[in-house]
This record gives sequence, C-alpha cells and structure tokens, in this order.
Amino acid sequence: MHLWLIDSRMRFLPDARLKKRMMTHILDYFWEDLELGLVDTLATSNPMVITKYSKMYLNIWYGSALAYDVGAIRSDTSMAEAVWRNLYESDASVPLSEIYKMVEYIRIQQHRLMEMSDEQILNAEWSWTKAPFEVPESEKAKLLGPAGRQATLFNTQITASPKLSELLRKQQETIKQEIQETKKQEQQNKQQ
Repeated sequence: MHLWLIDSRMRFLPDARLKKRMMTHILDYFWEDLELGLVDTLATSNPMVITKYSKMYLNIWYGSALAYDVGAIRSDTSMAEAVWRNLYESDASVPLSEIYKMVEYIRIQQHRLMEMSDEQILNAEWSWTKAPFEVPESEKAKLLGPAGRQATLFNTQITASPKLSELLRKQQETIKQEIQETKKQEQQNKQQ
C-alpha cells in the first residue's frame, strides 16, 4: 500500500522520464528487500522458490495497485473495497469501522504526499504518520501477508530508509543527465 502511495504521487512529477526511472529504482529496491525477506521467511535461498514467490507478489502488487487506483478516483467505498480485499484478504470478520480507518489513513497519506515538493519526493524524504488505530499483534500477520516484514508500519511513524534516500539522490542526477543527453540527441536528429 505504501509503495502504491509513492507511485501515485510520482505520477504528478512534471518529467515523465524522470518519474518512470525513479519509480523503477524504488520498485527494484522494494523487490530486492522482498527477496531478502523471502529468503528469511521461507528459510531457503533456492532461486526457483524465490522466483516463484516473487512472481506471486508481483501479480499481487499489480492487482492491488489497480484496485487502489480505482478507489482513489471513485470513492471511499471503492477504496474500502480495495483495502478489504488487499490488506485484509477479504476477511468477513474485519469490522467495517477498521476498514474505513485504514481508508482514512490512506487519504491522510495521499494528502501529505501531495503537499510535499517534487524534490522531497524524488529524494525519498517522505514519511508515514502513525495510523489512526492500533493493529493488534494477532492481526498483523493477516494484514501484512505471509512475509510480515513490515509489521511495525502501522503502529509507528516511519520514514524512507537512509539507504533508499541515498540511492535515489545519486540516481536522480544520473537520470537527469541521461534525459538531457537523450533530448539533445533527439533535437540533433530532428535537425538532420
């Protein structure tokens, strides 16, 4: 969900090439972290097993992102449906009030990200506020899926990791230079 929040904010960056490249770096970082988590959780480093689960999570990511996109543009009810399916795994025992608290949390995070400058977003200077509710320990595994590596996300304020922030700052300059060179080349090709 937090990855989708960043992705949806990056769509508002003015340079399409830059936002695409930066989001690619963020996703790469996320998938590397996910694979490390799978190695720990599954107690295996077998590439076939890791690849199988990585593909499964990639499909989940695309489906979740699409559902959150629909929820973002339609209504809180649509977002609640996406939250219920993707975060709560369609568990009928989850109170509707909890689902709407998560929708409120998502809307707050969206607003906070939109208030940030493009530079802050590109430099991974984002942070997440504490959720407006406590997630009981017994629910975290269900809420966060099998890996459960982000069990503290909802009960604490977190920021992007320093490693990710440093990576994005370095990549941002490289990407900007590559884009400038590509634009120059395109202009030269038009003149010929």
